[in-house]
Amino acid sequence: MTNCIENFKNLSAQLGQRFLQDGRVSTYLRGHTAAADECIKQLAQSEGIFGRVALVALGGYGRRELFPYSDLDVMVLLEQNPDQETAEKIERFLMKLWDMGLTVGSSVRTIESALEESAKDITVQTALLEARLIEGDLLLFARLQKEFFSQMDAAGFFRAKALELRQRHQKHEDTPYSLEPNVKESPGGLRDLHMLFWCSHAAGMGATPEEMLAAGTISNQEADKLKEAHHALKSFRIYLHLIAGRHEDRLIFDLQTALAQAAGYKDTEHQLASEALMKRYYLTAKSVRQLTDIFMQMFEDKFYDEGYVQETVIDRTFIARGYTLDITHEGAFRDDPNAILRAFYLLESSAPLKRLSVSLLRELMSARDLIDEQFRDNPANKAMFMQILKMPHGVSHALQDLNQWGILGLFLPEFQHIVGQMQHDLFHTYTVDQHTMRVARNIRYFTRSEYAHEYPICTRLMQSMKDNWRLVLAALFHDIGKGLGGHHEKAGAKILQAFCERFGIDQETTDYLVFLVREHLTMSLVAQKQDLSDPDVIKRFAQIVQTEDRLNGLFLLTVCDIRATGPKVWTQWKSQLLQDLYWQTLPLVRQGGAPDRESLLLQRQKEAGEMIVKAGVTPKKIEAIWKTLTLQYYLRHTAESIAWQTISLAKVFPTDEPFVATRILPQNAGIEILVYTPDRTGLFASILGFLQKKRFSVLDARIYTTLDHKAFNTFVVFDNGGRDIDELNEKLADELTEWLSNPRELPKTKPGKLSRRSRHFPLQPLVNIEADESGKNYLLSITCMDRIGLLFDIATILNKYHVNLQTAKIMTMGERVEDVFLIDGEALKDIPTTVAIEKDLLEVLTPEL
Repeated sequence: MTNCIENFKNLSAQLGQRFLQDGRVSTYLRGHTAAADECIKQLAQSEGIFGRVALVALGGYGRRELFPYSDLDVMVLLEQNPDQETAEKIERFLMKLWDMGLTVGSSVRTIESALEESAKDITVQTALLEARLIEGDLLLFARLQKEFFSQMDAAGFFRAKALELRQRHQKHEDTPYSLEPNVKESPGGLRDLHMLFWCSHAAGMGATPEEMLAAGTISNQEADKLKEAHHALKSFRIYLHLIAGRHEDRLIFDLQTALAQAAGYKDTEHQLASEALMKRYYLTAKSVRQLTDIFMQMFEDKFYDEGYVQETVIDRTFIARGYTLDITHEGAFRDDPNAILRAFYLLESSAPLKRLSVSLLRELMSARDLIDEQFRDNPANKAMFMQILKMPHGVSHALQDLNQWGILGLFLPEFQHIVGQMQHDLFHTYTVDQHTMRVARNIRYFTRSEYAHEYPICTRLMQSMKDNWRLVLAALFHDIGKGLGGHHEKAGAKILQAFCERFGIDQETTDYLVFLVREHLTMSLVAQKQDLSDPDVIKRFAQIVQTEDRLNGLFLLTVCDIRATGPKVWTQWKSQLLQDLYWQTLPLVRQGGAPDRESLLLQRQKEAGEMIVKAGVTPKKIEAIWKTLTLQYYLRHTAESIAWQTISLAKVFPTDEPFVATRILPQNAGIEILVYTPDRTGLFASILGFLQKKRFSVLDARIYTTLDHKAFNTFVVFDNGGRDIDELNEKLADELTEWLSNPRELPKTKPGKLSRRSRHFPLQPLVNIEADESGKNYLLSITCMDRIGLLFDIATILNKYHVNLQTAKIMTMGERVEDVFLIDGEALKDIPTTVAIEKDLLEVLTPEL
């Protein structure tokens, strides 16, 4: 018995080594299955399991697809319930299976109990569908097969599997294009193909591509595509298991590079081996999704005949059959190539139509070779594409379908290179083309009243915008320059310029579109990295934007772009920053100029003063507080912030005791903290130490010292732990006051550890200190991996060199941070000391691997 298990393990290892050398999928899977069969037979014999017993392989093992670490599903089939002696033999046999080193799924059943469980549980029914006799009573197994298929309800089976597929797809966000897809369970993965084979087998239409072709279920082209995709996905899964050394079906970052190298992919100038590997996976998954859509609809038509449906002839190529758009005859697209794009227009522009027919989709797949240079240059096709973009409804659905069926990349060759292109960074969650589709979808959401409650300002701007189709076109091209080297926004602007010329778009619209693509990163960078209370910042941004129409478009595109990047990237704080920048810029582009700094500050003081007096603070108290403040304070805060801080401080002013006030920002964007206390060395680091201990993320910090040497600091913090923000806010002021009243020793700085994802997107920390335009202050720019306590560690290093921090702009993009600090101090005037500061910062920013 021991020998057979050792032999299985040795043979399994040999098969794995051979596969890593030759990549032969069928040889590996059949060899591994046969080795398991032989070991199981010997184990059964060693326990004396004979007589009216059948050993049956189920599931993937049943279809002879035993992956390196996949489950070993075995059923012991008996004619009748076993006596005690037989039951003990079977139990010992099943326990020994675990010694083979695989996860074992086992069951002991009679024909009656197997059929009873099958009727109750779709999982058991699916497993029995692929049952295979390993050893034992052939007649007993044949009886099971006959009775199982005689009671098979193919329509009910399909209904259950269709529901299962929908739920599984939703679990994986209904996309195969996440950056760490599951090759088995994600949409477009192996499980989708298995489901097609199961449904076809249950309906007697063939269990394999070869059988389905012979039965007339599928065409030669579809059989080839099924076999090609099945082979590719099986190859991915074998590599994954072997390289991980465990049951691992996710293409996680940890394994992508090793898998790519093992599969023979090489780095090139513009693409890493892992990116080429993932592009192959995404294109395979897309092909599986196409086949799934066709066959699921084919099965639905077979099992659920609508009976009589009203038919309406649309034109010589199309006919509406109920809610299905169909073609009038075979070869319709070859007779009318212009109808390829028109099909998607008709589907979305006609309310009764909900889907494309199986025959239409099959014709579409076979007619894609018609989309050549002549097709792309045809004025009718150009006009139809623009008509799709200008539809009042269904634009994003049409674009998604055009991309899903491979039409978009063929019609727009400039789009093709981003299809399935992985984004090798720390914050994007999807491939470039899928991110693009999501941006377009987000833009179209703002045309629909049912989404108005989410972002009222965006809905209002979108619905009032002239020719809002321009934003969809800008979205389509905003990342099209990625992977071409250099700045993708500049490359994208050039590509869009050429597109507009080719499609005859007027110069005014072209200039608008090119501006949006060229500057699509600008508003986000200004909002998150620059001081929005500084009038000069707003003035410079207004000079870039120039017009209200451009400002509106850039604001909408920026919001949609960030929201489509990934679920963790968009926050209420970023929303608030973008809105602040928008509202402050709007008057400048409307007036065509900006008021001078002095008049703007006077206006800011006047507005703040009116709010403070209305709150019941006396002018005498206002004057007493404001006498301690300089111009720099008013430059760093809006009128509303000045009013809140003055009203809060007026309750205790004057005081030499630490005073803390907090408030929740609109839309729960964070908690704003005001700290007023006698200034002292290390105060900023101490406050950050408290915030780190309380597990807050700092989004913004403004450090100011009054004329009477009081620290007048504000922070915006956010809780990433999902705690109740009202409860946190209630306790925060008292807890921080107590912390400041009883200073304690702060923890030492230490390099943080990288997250699993960060380890596979190496980012060398960057530190740069340079004088600002005035020459009096300095800008410290830091780019590095995000981690808990990062800001505290930076503050500790600055404190060590007696460097004062005035403002901190915290920009977090997934697991990457780009922070900018305004600092000053005597140490910064000495070059060797400045170099030492940069060196110490780099040391603490470089994470432990």
